Amino acid sequence: MAKRVKVRVGDVFEMTLRDGCLAYVQLASETPIGDVLRVLAGRHRSRPESVASLIAAPHEYLIFAMLVTLVRDGHAQKIGNWPVPEGSWSGLRLSPRYDKSRRLDAWVVTDGRNATQRLEHLPDSLRKELPIWQIGDSVHVLDMLRASNAGGLEASELEAWRRQHGLTADSAQSAEDDEDDGPGVEHFALFGTDARLDSVIAGLGKRGFSCRVVTDPDVDGQVLVIKADPLSAPGFIDDQWDLVEEVVKAAGGEYDGWEAAAGGK
Repeated sequence: MAKRVKVRVGDVFEMTLRDGCLAYVQLASETPIGDVLRVLAGRHRSRPESVASLIAAPHEYLIFAMLVTLVRDGHAQKIGNWPVPEGSWSGLRLSPRYDKSRRLDAWVVTDGRNATQRLEHLPDSLRKELPIWQIGDSVHVLDMLRASNAGGLEASELEAWRRQHGLTADSAQSAEDDEDDGPGVEHFALFGTDARLDSVIAGLGKRGFSCRVVTDPDVDGQVLVIKADPLSAPGFIDDQWDLVEEVVKAAGGEYDGWEAAAGGK
């Protein structure tokens, strides 16, 4: 199913885990290195009657992730937007430290620039309170949500959990790689009914995008559908997004998100 993505703080996503259970996350903050997500309480066989009550309740823990990747890979579906509870994230994070053999050796509490504390052992309270400063692929996030409801796991801790449960990341990642060969990503822009789009289409064409104008009964105006040429446009969705939005805004239009063909797991 095609999914349009226009992420903003407060968005809540339903995620289907590898065992079929549903987990819910809320975008608490956007940072230069990734999104900070609140992991909402519980794993569910069906959508709870009151998602709002999950959001209002204390979250289980925080994680770094890339929401656009999770949506692109078909694992996350936006279900709405609610206010983020005040004080959900302090801005601090946990940075793992490793010895020469790449074994986990210590933890540093940091604001992203300066270390505020070094710990030989990580208290459970901090594991719940602060996100671990690591960003994995979609399968990493899915397995993290399945493995723990009491705090984030460092990469080697998650891998140990996988071994214990007879799971590997490779098989799931291979399925995702197969999906990436699908029809790709389309971006959407909205323009007024009388807008002249020739120069916009030409400008996007020079940047590696093809365009078509479509009608939408729910939109009062013109919808420009923009598709990236895999040989000439940037490969990363957020880079495409930046280029498209720049051209669209300069022409007086509004960027309206992107869609990708994605199969749920």
